[in-house]
Amino acid sequence: MWPLHPQPRKYEPLTLWLERIARSYGVGYRTFCRQALAIGDLEITEFCETPSEKALEKLSAGTGVPLRQLREMTTGALLSQFQTELQVALGKFEAATAAWLSDQVRISYSSDRKYWQTIEFWERELTLKVPPRLQE
Repeated sequence: MWPLHPQPRKYEPLTLWLERIARSYGVGYRTFCRQALAIGDLEITEFCETPSEKALEKLSAGTGVPLRQLREMTTGALLSQFQTELQVALGKFEAATAAWLSDQVRISYSSDRKYWQTIEFWERELTLKVPPRLQE
């Protein structure tokens, strides 16, 4: 295992993490990739999107970071994570907004329940005329 290797941060792309590791050794990203991972210039350029299994295995052996976690640091995997988490967050926001609105809105009708209704929203009253065809 390599003596210097900062741990990956949440949502950190593989290439940025490798740049941090390279800096800890006082070398550039490309130099580090060539020497530590034994990969060429083309693979270095494409590393964040399509790293070879052999390079990932060397990286895992050198840092102790599991292969699964390294695979999750590729561009495609990170975008998928972002999309999933955004959908979950939007769902929670919509549910919280609906619950909040149901607590804030009060609807009452006129005594004859024919033409008028009052909507209280944020402690303000709005009086609306309801057409007869919508009353039933």
